[in-house]
Amino acid sequence: MKRLLTYIIMLLPLSMMAQTPQQVVQQFMQKLEEKTLASEYAISINDGQAQQTAYSGELKMRGSRFVLTMLETEAAFDGKTLYIYQEDLNELTLSEPSQEELLEANPMLFAKALLKTSALRFSVGTADEKSWSIDFVPASKDAGIQRFVLKLRKSDLLPQEIQIREGKQTTRIRFKNAAFSTEQPAFKLDKKGAFVNDMR
Repeated sequence: MKRLLTYIIMLLPLSMMAQTPQQVVQQFMQKLEEKTLASEYAISINDGQAQQTAYSGELKMRGSRFVLTMLETEAAFDGKTLYIYQEDLNELTLSEPSQEELLEANPMLFAKALLKTSALRFSVGTADEKSWSIDFVPASKDAGIQRFVLKLRKSDLLPQEIQIREGKQTTRIRFKNAAFSTEQPAFKLDKKGAFVNDMR
């Protein structure tokens, strides 16, 4: 009987087996290294006032490299150079970014950085048959972030939502039409006719 149970467990999909939040996030990060994530996203920022600020855009990401759009701005990072194009100025800025600049530009990289310095737990009161909601609890109170929550779909580990609470401000990023693919974008911006501000 024991051997039969072991065999049945081995046949179960990984997502159906009991996993720790660390294992779930590690699998998600591994998938981000091996495949390209493409998604539309919407960001809402609430600072405790009645009115919320909202933005939307598109993101493609693989490992630490990414390309994203938001309003009149496009940004890309190829692993070394950060490209920022401002359409209203027709200006393309090239720089070698600091780690902080990258974390501000891409919340997925922020999650990756927090993984090394946070305790992870499944969010209380957010049980869902189709998704995991994982709290990153920073080890240091000096991090400035009180809460970082990553919500992933169980069936394919696609991101559904990120919540970041810092002081009185809560930022919520919702992902739509997210998909993993084998596509390998250039993760660079080439804007012919734009003024190039090379700060490298």
